[in-house]
Amino acid sequence: MNQTAPMGLNVIVSPFVSFTAKSGATAAKSDLFLIDRNEVGTLLVKDEMSTDQFDDPGRDIRQLKMKERYDIVMLGDGEGITVAKNVRLSRNYEVQVTNDIA
Repeated sequence: MNQTAPMGLNVIVSPFVSFTAKSGATAAKSDLFLIDRNEVGTLLVKDEMSTDQFDDPGRDIRQLKMKERYDIVMLGDGEGITVAKNVRLSRNYEVQVTNDIA
């Protein structure tokens, strides 16, 4: 799910980030990663798109392969990434019932 938060932030929930849910008085905790998408890196085309075709009419085989390779390049020394570990999470909104039963 991708939603826009205040101040132009995009919030992306990932299953690869640790999340510890606690019941009772202890709050849930998670790690928070802030990434500046303009400074973190770039995607480069390593090999342009090329095609390979193989035909064997005797065995009724026809194959077409398309390939293209990319490379991810990090800019700077990871200056576009900040990590906050063990952030306590709590609900910051109140659930309101919007339907009435008559």
